[in-house]
Amino acid sequence: PPGWTAAHAIGVVALARLVPAPALLPAALMDCCTLPGTALLRGLEPHPGAGAGAGAMKLAQDDLARCIDGRMRMAQASARIAHRMFRADVAPGCRQTAACARVLLKLHNELAGAKPDVVACVDWYASWMAYVDSKDAGRELCMRCYRMLEGDRVKALQREVWAQLPEMMGVEVDGWGTAPKVY
Repeated sequence: PPGWTAAHAIGVVALARLVPAPALLPAALMDCCTLPGTALLRGLEPHPGAGAGAGAMKLAQDDLARCIDGRMRMAQASARIAHRMFRADVAPGCRQTAACARVLLKLHNELAGAKPDVVACVDWYASWMAYVDSKDAGRELCMRCYRMLEGDRVKALQREVWAQLPEMMGVEVDGWGTAPKVY
């Protein structure tokens, strides 16, 4: 919603614990993991219309520990995605397979020198395309391979991680990763 920030996920965690709605926890804790440590500790500041005695909403100690551990697991998963993202398999229908495979290999090999926030990014909403554009400035990748990187490949890799999200965040959610029943 408008005005939403990752800090609002602290409130979602609190609400999910109160209601209880455990299915909200993995994504909410994941968003909490994107907060800088000081913001995570400071908590969610009260709404300006809240009463004078309203204090910041903070995560419970167990959830704070889940975020610390979860942030590390997310960074590890991001590094795995990075290495699988740029494997030399070109897009279906690529007409310049040798050139595109060479660029993909270059993107993969140059991950070693990339900034940590590229390889181990914990912001799942961040795009890989800035990295691709910076390393393939001459646009050697064909459009099919480029679109594969900005769409199908990254989405498939993120779906794999999404399936593991409750485990990464240290929570149990019955039925996570299965399609909901349609009545």
